[in-house]
Amino acid sequence: MAKRGRPVIAGQMKVLQGNFRKDRDSHGPEVEVSVPECPKDAPDVVRIAWKKIGPILAKQGMLSSCDQAPLFAYLDSYTKFKMVSASMDSLAVMIDTTPNGHKQMSAGMILRKQLWKEVMEAGKEFGHTPASRSGMKASNQGQMDFGGFEDL
Repeated sequence: MAKRGRPVIAGQMKVLQGNFRKDRDSHGPEVEVSVPECPKDAPDVVRIAWKKIGPILAKQGMLSSCDQAPLFAYLDSYTKFKMVSASMDSLAVMIDTTPNGHKQMSAGMILRKQLWKEVMEAGKEFGHTPASRSGMKASNQGQMDFGGFEDL
């Protein structure tokens, strides 16, 4: 049975958004912000993307050592999306004709569409869309520098 109500927001996300309260939130165990190890059986294109995006996400506080599977799923879908997109160089490849003469999307276009949907859904978990970042505060935001007048 599906859960009702608003989806649960992780405590780390609440800290980034600036609405975390210790007296209200029991957000589970603390996890160390770090880049998880890339799976040994990951394709080379995923490894390259892992080395590029992993440190960026860890620096933003959006990645921990236990996020290996979601990050792999995200990067795997993204690299497959890029490969499918690169193979579609003309409109003729994107459209198939049925035996009755009707035009429809090719199997490659359907695959591309599904991969893009997976990329966007997984990207939301890591703050890769403007909407998912809208409520977050950067780690350098906070108290203004009063230039030595703090004690007045």
